[in-house]
Amino acid sequence: MERCKFVIILLLSGFLFACLISASTHQAFAQELPKRWTIGVLSPGTSLYAIGSAFAKVITSKSPMFCVIVPYSSTTAANLAMTENQADMTTFHSIGAWMMAQGIGLPGNKPAYFVRLAQAGPPLQFAPLVRKNSGMVSVKDVKGKRVARMATPMQRLEIDFAIANAGLTWKDVTEVPCADVAESVKLLIDGTVDVANHALGAPDNVKAEAAIPGGVRHLSFDPSPKALAAAMEKVAPFTIGLRKAGFSTGIVEDTYVEDTALYLATHPGASDQAVYTAVKALYENYKELAPAHPMLKEWTPDKFVQTLGLAAPYHPGAIKFYKEVGLWKEEAQKAHEKLLKEWRQEK
Repeated sequence: MERCKFVIILLLSGFLFACLISASTHQAFAQELPKRWTIGVLSPGTSLYAIGSAFAKVITSKSPMFCVIVPYSSTTAANLAMTENQADMTTFHSIGAWMMAQGIGLPGNKPAYFVRLAQAGPPLQFAPLVRKNSGMVSVKDVKGKRVARMATPMQRLEIDFAIANAGLTWKDVTEVPCADVAESVKLLIDGTVDVANHALGAPDNVKAEAAIPGGVRHLSFDPSPKALAAAMEKVAPFTIGLRKAGFSTGIVEDTYVEDTALYLATHPGASDQAVYTAVKALYENYKELAPAHPMLKEWTPDKFVQTLGLAAPYHPGAIKFYKEVGLWKEEAQKAHEKLLKEWRQEK
């Protein structure tokens, strides 16, 4: 009898100990999550602002973290803010990662390798924007026109790629300097330029559609291998994709546009648990993102883990979650490790 009581007491003690350990583990997890989580975006009216806002809304409503967005003048500025603990994540893209690895737009043009991926998505796409009644339909038609050229490094590359894809140089057009894509659309509305440039689906494009009699349209790129290769060699490794008529404001017919993979990025110092929590919220509620922007209709789990053309390694917190849900396969691990090794050698 005494022995039986001893066994029962021992079992109860073990159960209570396990409960205490479990409770302390959950408490530690909760303590590791920041009360405020910040996503760096571009200015209001841009696609990255709208997309980042949608991410923040889902993370706030579907996780213990309160997520806010902070606008920056460029994606480079937003990424650098992560190194100063002023931002935890950024809305980013593969060309941006390529630029940082080249040192383009960075202090002293010194390459940087601190970006880590939390989630990959569909292409972020751009194309020159013109008045629909301008008579222009392709990038080749900008010859002799007044073309806005942006000051921010990434946005300058976007329009430079369009000029190069057309087989032109800046000597073939009238260059009109401006701050960014948002200003380029304002200049198109007031008639200062003939050609602006912006991301597909940007709220600024919707404003231009309403403000300009007859509306606006995006110009189509030359998808031929020769034209693509020439632009990639002269400017940056953008790709070109086809968007069907009606995809977004300005896509009035099937149009070839400029592509770069869209990312939700973070940095190595970000809390594993926080990144895990953020990607979990977006994975489980990705359908709620779609109304915020046309490109978010394609923000689906099959794209969250990128292997081909990977531009930055993944964050450990994201990897942990993707392993749990079966998205992290052997090819993903190989691509991640290969790039991480290359970056370490470059430092």
